[in-house]
Amino acid sequence: MLLCLLVMPVFASSIKPVSVSEVTNNSTLIFEGMVSGSRVVQTPGSRAIHTLVTFEVLDVIKGDHTDSTIELSFLGGSKGEITMHVTDLHRPKVGERGVYFVENPARPQVNPLYGWDQGHYLIKYQPELGRMAVTTRSGKAIYGVQSKAATGRATLNRGVARGIATSASAAVSDPLTSDDFKQQIRQVLQ
Repeated sequence: MLLCLLVMPVFASSIKPVSVSEVTNNSTLIFEGMVSGSRVVQTPGSRAIHTLVTFEVLDVIKGDHTDSTIELSFLGGSKGEITMHVTDLHRPKVGERGVYFVENPARPQVNPLYGWDQGHYLIKYQPELGRMAVTTRSGKAIYGVQSKAATGRATLNRGVARGIATSASAAVSDPLTSDDFKQQIRQVLQ
């Protein structure tokens, strides 16, 4: 009985698959950043726990953020003997570098990233290429951004927005650099 009180699982609902145009246009803030820290807080008078993740802002792609850092709140974490886990929520980790699509930084949410993993892209060193490249949150290389992605019938969310190409083609054989990815996202905004 005591164990049930110490661990509070929170089950996420299905996340609707969205297009890269939706993620880009519906995000209030899009930035390249590096996670510099995190801390867990408990809402006073509540059992709700949030992990506040601090990012060093390296480049703002969309939005009016002018500070060199930003702190985003993700539901869940561990505080003392209480743990709150949200299924399928992947918080950015300290040291991680990426491009983050934030739905609305001023409004508390379970996950502030638009479409959860669909708004969470990593920038990692690719030893086979000898350079940094952009990947999905789960590690799939990104080869292109197609703003006119097929809308069709909604399928299962696979953690990447429709229109993000995760396989090479005859025209593009190398994964995108962060500058190329950001440029293609900026083109979606036009």
